[in-house]
Amino acid sequence: MDTLNALLLSLLSPMVLAFLLGVFASLVKSDLKIPPEIYAAMTIYLLFAIGLKGGAKLDGVSFAEFWKPLVAALILSLAIPAWSYAILRKFCRLDGVNSAAMAAHYGSVSAVTFGEAIAFLQFAQVAYEPYVAALLAVMEVPAIILAIFLVGKNPSMPAAAAPGRSSGNC
Repeated sequence: MDTLNALLLSLLSPMVLAFLLGVFASLVKSDLKIPPEIYAAMTIYLLFAIGLKGGAKLDGVSFAEFWKPLVAALILSLAIPAWSYAILRKFCRLDGVNSAAMAAHYGSVSAVTFGEAIAFLQFAQVAYEPYVAALLAVMEVPAIILAIFLVGKNPSMPAAAAPGRSSGNC
């Protein structure tokens, strides 16, 4: 019964409900839009919240305890978009720009997924390292920088890959 309660709590969280609202709005072809100013404010708030929470959780953590997970997080945040890019280019035959954009999404950490995972661990009373929020903040930047670098290597977008048209098989 505890697992069922945890699942229900997760599904009824504000982040999941907002996601479901977006899916529903898309399915019914609604013109639901967040005004650009509110969207920008929410983005800035989210970035500050992640950064501040991650920084606060580092208080009292020694560098000797933190450096190995930090290096692993940095390596993963570069490796995941790199191999995603290679797979998308080779097997899906996407152009470089679209492959880099998708690779950035694969390499970027989802704050919503992270938040739900933490909420589930707390509900299940599973211990986790206090600095995982700092790792979340660290992992965002390298994946995006790598994607920008990959796009820079492929500055021209072929006509077949223009927006609205697919050039791949995936």
